[in-house]
Amino acid sequence: MCAFLFDASDYLRRILTLPAGAERSLLLGEITTSLSRAGAWRITHPGAPRHKSRLSFGEYFRDSLTMSAPSPIPPPATTDAVRVMTCHAAKGLEFPYVALVGQTLSAAPRGHKWLPPNLQPSVEEDVRQSDSLFFVGVTRAQCALIVSFASTAGGNARSRDREITPLLSRWRAAYPVNTVRFARTAVEREQAEISDIWGGSPKRALAASSLDRERCAIQTYLNDFLGARFPLNEKPLYPIFFQSIRRSMERLIYESGARGSAISQSNATEIFREEWKVNGADGHPHHQIYFSLGQKYVERFAQAIQSLPPPDKFLESALGDDTAGLRLRLDLVAFHRSTDGSVIAVQFRPESYADKAKDGNLQWSKLGNAYRIPFALLRQREPNLRPFIFSGEDGVLYPFLWSAKKGSVEEEARRAEERYRLFSRMIFNQQINHWKCETCDVHVICPHWLEAAGV
Repeated sequence: MCAFLFDASDYLRRILTLPAGAERSLLLGEITTSLSRAGAWRITHPGAPRHKSRLSFGEYFRDSLTMSAPSPIPPPATTDAVRVMTCHAAKGLEFPYVALVGQTLSAAPRGHKWLPPNLQPSVEEDVRQSDSLFFVGVTRAQCALIVSFASTAGGNARSRDREITPLLSRWRAAYPVNTVRFARTAVEREQAEISDIWGGSPKRALAASSLDRERCAIQTYLNDFLGARFPLNEKPLYPIFFQSIRRSMERLIYESGARGSAISQSNATEIFREEWKVNGADGHPHHQIYFSLGQKYVERFAQAIQSLPPPDKFLESALGDDTAGLRLRLDLVAFHRSTDGSVIAVQFRPESYADKAKDGNLQWSKLGNAYRIPFALLRQREPNLRPFIFSGEDGVLYPFLWSAKKGSVEEEARRAEERYRLFSRMIFNQQINHWKCETCDVHVICPHWLEAAGV
């Protein structure tokens, strides 16, 4: 924490340059409170190993920020300030005027069918929590209350509707609440462009999904070209989980081709165990969560690929010019020319596509841009390409259908190739989305965030 405040960023320096007033006092108060909590934790846990102490403090600090119980130390009175806090932190306090903002339910996906059942989010619990927090927020007001919510997701005529907190909806229906609707305003989109600021190039082939226009080009530069990542006490297991499954599926394809016969499920399990161990996932704290899931997906893949025509020649699953120093990794689990002359390409996805598939096929519009890009690029090179998506959750190999709209595939490939050419020239363009920037894991070193990109 001290390293971030004093060395790794100019956050504290920018606060100290602010004029004396409520904003400066509140920001400095947040810093001193955070540091005092860290110091108190360290003093009261002197014998804890450094690794375990950091994890425990992270949990303690997170809980202290999100706890529903009021703080035992009331905030200092500031007559010239507007206090901004969560509903959790406001519990037990009262204010003359209260503004409760953003009272809509989360727009994030509420279900991930590939997750184990005990890790699935509960929609009912999310709704109950939103009602509880809304009740806490409105009962803080002594004289006046303002509640705001967005009626649509994007603020324009084509945006989908947003669902408001159920308790607010019932409140509006039961009582004559004054409502003001603000006119829609066009928001000017902000563009940022950076070049090779700190140097660097990808240590390995760049994932083709990075060419998706929804992916932040600046983040791609920082993560993949520069290799800037914050050190973690424990490597996240999900990327290892994905890598182990992909590598296991690749081996199944190659070994079945070499043998000329299918690989049994028991052999598939053994292959996955080997890859899991090679990637160092055996002793990970989340081992039990993902291991059985990965084993199930690989066993199902061994069964599903028996429907594919046998391979005649395995193909290179990377694109790009070696002399340019930028290669594209397509992240395919199978890419080969079959005995009937067609070219087979298979991607792995963990989630279910049962609700999206039609007549056993997966249509172009049902797959995200990031996963369509490898197929679109490959079709430029292999006109007879037959793409498939293997769903680990369904255990089904879905044929992927090209878009019926003329030029859609070519347009997808053109956009990806244009971004690839820019990346090769070390140019990174991005349309700024401040909401996404706030949650980005590299924003504290982002040139745009630090105002070093001239925007």
